[in-house]
Amino acid sequence: MIKWFIDKKSRMPLFLQIKDLTKYFISTGAIRDGDRLPGVVELADELKINFETVRKAYKELEREQLVAMRPGRGTVATLHKDALGKLKGPSQGKPEAPLRPEALIQRDVVGLLQEGRTVEEIRALVESILSGVAIDRSRKYVIFTECNLPQIREISQTLAQAAGIRVKPVLVSDLREELVAAAGEAELLGIVTTGFHVNEVADIVGDLAIEVNTLITNMSPDTLAKISSYDKSSRFGFISRDQESVPLYRELLRSVFGRKINIRTSVYSDTEKARAVLEASDVLLATPPVFEDVKKLAAGRIPVFCTFDRVDPQSLKLVKAALLKKLSCP
Repeated sequence: MIKWFIDKKSRMPLFLQIKDLTKYFISTGAIRDGDRLPGVVELADELKINFETVRKAYKELEREQLVAMRPGRGTVATLHKDALGKLKGPSQGKPEAPLRPEALIQRDVVGLLQEGRTVEEIRALVESILSGVAIDRSRKYVIFTECNLPQIREISQTLAQAAGIRVKPVLVSDLREELVAAAGEAELLGIVTTGFHVNEVADIVGDLAIEVNTLITNMSPDTLAKISSYDKSSRFGFISRDQESVPLYRELLRSVFGRKINIRTSVYSDTEKARAVLEASDVLLATPPVFEDVKKLAAGRIPVFCTFDRVDPQSLKLVKAALLKKLSCP
């Protein structure tokens, strides 16, 4: 069961804390597509706060199309399903079957021939259009930003292959400088980041007219199945980059696996403790920023799994649709 918590001493508004925590749970896979979130009054009672605060957080999440508040059914994680439906447009009656690309081209060619154009003129026109589109498309690009190079490279490649768009990998720490260098260039279509850095990226972007899209990363079903196959008595080790993340990750891992696992934790920078966790574990889990380093530390002695080793397919589909829509705009 997910452990919900807030810091009432923090300067951050409570509704934003709930919003960010929910996005964090979604990003890590603790909340999956279709999962029901706690009711407004239920969560308010648990956190000892006003129910309107929870409602405001849920409304913000619904506006970002991460959840849907359904009367009588509660609040459900949608992972952008509703947004994808809107992109397709409303259906009125029985939808007409769309023409295939070759049929569309044939229709237009026939129309040009009927206007008196020759085959040679049509061929030259098509080649000119294709050349212009290719040049224009090659100039446009997207920035993908994260805090670690291995994940940046992998996800940038995934995004580029899925959307057919040039993707420039940039570390979050270098993003502000990159945007200054790119100022005034119409070729930048937008920025893509993961749920972990969306607020940080939004702060860096500030008032700039640059769209920020969010990809959700989580644990792949294959990795989850392999980890879940270990005996309950297995000793799990967890190593991350940031100490403040350890308590949250411990709860997330326990909620993901559906049982209280025996788990030791450490940050990678504490070399002595990290080695102690390694020696006391049968299985190691690591966050993406330190995954490759932890694998080297383990040196094949025990299996090491990445906690977030895939981009959520539904999330990727939505980001792809948004980018392609922007790419098609003049």
